[in-house]
Amino acid sequence: TKAGVNLSAAGADSDEHKAIVNSANGELKAAKDVTVSATQGSIDNGGKLDAGKNVTVTATKGSIENSGAVTADENASLTAGVNISNTAAIEAKQAVKLSATNNIQNSVAGTINAGTDASMTATNGYIDNDGAVNAGTTASMTATNGYIDNDGAVTAVADVTMKAGSYIDN
Repeated sequence: TKAGVNLSAAGADSDEHKAIVNSANGELKAAKDVTVSATQGSIDNGGKLDAGKNVTVTATKGSIENSGAVTADENASLTAGVNISNTAAIEAKQAVKLSATNNIQNSVAGTINAGTDASMTATNGYIDNDGAVNAGTTASMTATNGYIDNDGAVTAVADVTMKAGSYIDN
């Protein structure tokens, strides 16, 4: 365990190519922050990103695929210039924030657990939740110019908010 881990790549020439791949046996663990960023291309996490404080994953012009574990003792933030796909676990003792320019998909096997707030924001696309989103305080889904399709479970101690530019199917 190191104080902090930063992994970055200038990336690949398109979203079709992965700029950073953390395989199923891969683990990035830090006593403080874990930061993974790619300015071009996508990020594929099949392993474990584990931080004593914050996990930040950013694919500026690409997508983020999580089929592993993202765990933070404080906050977890995933930001994609294209899409976010979660088929595993994203957990933080404080807030979890997912933000994508296009779409966010949380599969049946996907779980998002936040000690305080869980938020999902898709600016130009949709949010498709078939899994579980759990928040200790508030859970919010915002598809600014698209729709929300929620066939999964969204739970919060205080408030659950869904806002869509098009429609909401719950």
